[in-house]
Amino acid sequence: MTSTCQICARAIKSKNGLIAHHGYTRPGYGYQTRSCPGAKFRPYEVSCDCIQATIDSMNSWVEKAQATHAEWIANPPDTLTWAEMRNGRTTGRTITVARPVGFDTGKPRGSFSLRDEDRYASHFWSTQSQRKRDIAGTKETIWFLGERLAAWVAPAA
Repeated sequence: MTSTCQICARAIKSKNGLIAHHGYTRPGYGYQTRSCPGAKFRPYEVSCDCIQATIDSMNSWVEKAQATHAEWIANPPDTLTWAEMRNGRTTGRTITVARPVGFDTGKPRGSFSLRDEDRYASHFWSTQSQRKRDIAGTKETIWFLGERLAAWVAPAA
């Protein structure tokens, strides 16, 4: 039997009254996670009990991510470490670069230079940019779930 997942709103097979495990593509954000939070819950046609818990969890994550973002801007880390990439794949090596003296978090700047101070700045700002996109995408998902929760109608008895 196919039913609708509470979280991703996709038609998913259900067995024993619960939605099967399935990947989750964030609405409007586009990437897929390993398993949708709606897996192993009752279908949307029967219940909306998973939606509010997911909204609460996502709101908590947004608060933590915003705090981390603010902390990084206020106190940039002494060093940044990331996996070295070549042709879109990791090489197995890591790169660690120290924060340059006088590093300014007031204005992002980009550079294609391989100097350590430019590599630090580039990675610092790309990390911050990704964090902002993640926060925005999660807020969009929270809005989507809020709309689903508001639209839910209990099944006729």
